[in-house]
Amino acid sequence: MLKSISAERRTYNAKILNRLEPLYKALNFKKSITELPTVVSFKEKELQNTAQKITQLLNKTKKILGVKQTNLKLLEKNRIGWLRGLHACSELLAKEDLMTSDTKWVHLRKSHLKIQLADNSLFKIVQLQGEIVGLKAKVDSLQASIK
Repeated sequence: MLKSISAERRTYNAKILNRLEPLYKALNFKKSITELPTVVSFKEKELQNTAQKITQLLNKTKKILGVKQTNLKLLEKNRIGWLRGLHACSELLAKEDLMTSDTKWVHLRKSHLKIQLADNSLFKIVQLQGEIVGLKAKVDSLQASIK
């Protein structure tokens, strides 16, 4: 404002300047921010709110982690079964004593198993493992920030 007055863009008004003086003094206070009582009480309230939110986020992350671990175990279990079935179909087709209808059924089953394995590929397992590692790191970080 003083620059505006000196550049003659504004006129000097003592009434306005007297109102701005306490604001100017408050902003140019020499004490550290952590020593101001208003700031200390605000930071304490903020810390309490943050602790609650971090606890909620931690619980949510733990729940997601549990679901991902369960999904990973189920996917690995299913893939083992599908791979065994694929092997069994290949073994049955290697034998030439099957009837035509049985051969068609085994071919159909084998193609269904290949589709299941393509939909639930090894990439999904690696992706879930990566997500689990990331979630574990997030849980550890959140637990450390609570303490």
